[in-house]
Amino acid sequence: AKQIVGHSGDCQNEQHTLEETKPLVSRVRISFRREQMIGSGSFGVVQTVNIYKIFDESGSKRLPDTGIRYAMKTIKVKRRESRELEILKHIHHQNIVNLRFYFYNHEKETGDLKLNLIFDLHDTSLHDYIN
Repeated sequence: AKQIVGHSGDCQNEQHTLEETKPLVSRVRISFRREQMIGSGSFGVVQTVNIYKIFDESGSKRLPDTGIRYAMKTIKVKRRESRELEILKHIHHQNIVNLRFYFYNHEKETGDLKLNLIFDLHDTSLHDYIN
């Protein structure tokens, strides 16, 4: 469940219990702030996030990599079984953006189930790089 712990302008500080995908799938609790929208479309939305706290299953605090922002893709799903998520959890390749964390939550207004995928954030898109 989503827990809003603070508010600063358009940025919200949030805490979620989620799955960490590398190196092993394990439960962690993170606190992060949504920073800005970087894309939207029929698939959902992508925004930058800044993770500032990570706690492992025992409650021990792990320091996140400071100064590193991540990209969070939020998509509407009908159930918790997601083919995209299952593929991303198992792919480890230098040419594919790494999935770091994921979590589910329900949209406040509609109750729709949302899958949130947190990836490494890169400076440019593949489209911009090719052109």
